[in-house]
Order: sequence, then structure tokens, then C-alpha cells
Amino acid sequence: MSRLPEISPALAARLTTHLIDDAAVFPPGNTPIPTAVADHRAHHRQWYSDLVGPLLIPATRVKDFTESLGAGAIGSADPVRAVLIAGRDTHSAVDGLGLALLQQARNLLVDDDRVDVVGIEVALPEFEDMGALTRELLDQLSFGVPAAIEIAPTAGWERALDVLAEDGAERAKFRTGGSTPADTPTDSAVAAFLSACVSRSLPFKLTAGLHHAVRRGEADSPEHGFLNMLAATSALIDGASDREATAIVANPDVATLLEVLVRGDARESRRLFTSYGSCSMVEPLDDLCALGILRRPHEGG
Repeated sequence: MSRLPEISPALAARLTTHLIDDAAVFPPGNTPIPTAVADHRAHHRQWYSDLVGPLLIPATRVKDFTESLGAGAIGSADPVRAVLIAGRDTHSAVDGLGLALLQQARNLLVDDDRVDVVGIEVALPEFEDMGALTRELLDQLSFGVPAAIEIAPTAGWERALDVLAEDGAERAKFRTGGSTPADTPTDSAVAAFLSACVSRSLPFKLTAGLHHAVRRGEADSPEHGFLNMLAATSALIDGASDREATAIVANPDVATLLEVLVRGDARESRRLFTSYGSCSMVEPLDDLCALGILRRPHEGG
């Protein structure tokens, strides 16, 4: 086996700082909220705390969340950083968009010094004019925190990205997996989304399915890798075509992915690829350590 390209500690930090949003309470993990809160706090006491982003909480379960925090368990000096999520199942009409539910959840937390709400996430339903729907949503946002807008993979999705890029205040969100193989987008669909965001200089986050660093599975049942996403983003920034980005998304060869990352602009890659949601922190952490990108304290280096 050939030697893998070396990732310096400085490059590793640029690539991985706050890379993983803690989605423990979401499928397939489905961790009970009290356990998720305790685990999240534990992650932030570990050597890998810089890897961990905010805790993702469904807006429908914010009362369970507050009950799990405990009286003064953290306090204002060290609050839990949280993002409130409204999924597509929280609304059915264009006028709804889950915003009322998010506002109710935000109101419950606004004066709670145990929590720092650092973002919201809203999923757009399929609609005949995705650009108009996105503009309507942006006109209604009034939460005082950044939003990630999940784009439905439907006709006109590029127009939704146009509106987000023109607005410049929010980021896009895209699903890279799901509960069944049919929920996992193809390599070309993922590359098209990444390319569309890079060409618009539009920050984005990914969610679902990225449990491991490198692409796994067969062509008809893939499991995308988060290093593949970082490498494809980096390559697109450097001028790669959609076809070349598709090949990187599908590539299971670690050395190739690391070579792309070593050559690329990690700062710009992470400015655009802001984070991804994972219900597991252990699996991606183990992969990063196995590849030598992160080193456990006893490993030295």
C-alpha cells in the first residue's frame, strides 16, 4: 500500500474545525434528547471538541430539550450551542414553511442562559417556482440567527440557489443520504449541487448519510463520504468540471482524495462547505484518526 499524503496539523484544523453538527437525536441514531444533551456536553470536554458543531434540535421537541438541560447545569458562561430544525413534515402549505413552529421554539429559549441558539434550518417543499418560494421564505425570516435552507431536489432547484446567493445572508442545505437507498442522491446529483454552490460562492451544509470519511457501497446503494465532499468542493473551487467532481464524489481511493485536499484551498473549501450533520460523532472521528488526519493525544505527532 502506497504512503498516504501527509495532512499537516494546520491543514487538519482548517478542514475539520466545527465540521460535524451533532444530529444525534435524528434518524438513524434516534438518541433520546437527555442522552444526546449529556453526550454533546461530553464531546465538548474531549480532545476533539473543535470537531464538534452545535447540537441540532427539532423545533417540535424544544420542551424536551429544555427539560434535559437541568437547572443551572451549564450556566451562561458555557451554554449549549443549538440549532433549531423545522423539517418538511412540519408544514404542508407554502405559507407555513415551519416558521411559526420555529418562532415558538425560539421564544421558549430566548431568555434561557443555558442555551445559545446559533441557527435555524428550514426545509423547502417541492413547488413549481422554487425561486419565488425561496424569496418568500427569506422575506419572512426574522430570527436574528443564520438559516440553512434545505433545497428539495425538484425542478427549478437551481433558482432557489440563485435567490439564496443574491440574498447573501443564508446558506443552502442538501441531503446526501436517507433511511433507504432511494433516498441517497446519485454521484452526479451531489456533484451538481456542489458545483452550483461553488459557482455562486454560496455556503452550504450537508446532512444525512455521511457517517464515514470515504465513499462506500455499490453504485446502486452508495454511502457517500464526507472527505469526498470536501475534496469535490476543493476541486470545483480550482476549476474542476462537474464530470470531474462526480468522479471525486464516487472515488473510494483515500490517497486520491487526500492529494486533492493537500493541493486545494482548505480555507475557501470550508468557507463554502460549512458543516454536515451526523447522528454519530464516533464513526467519523474514528475514520479521521485512522487516516492520520486527526491524532489522539496518546498517538503524539
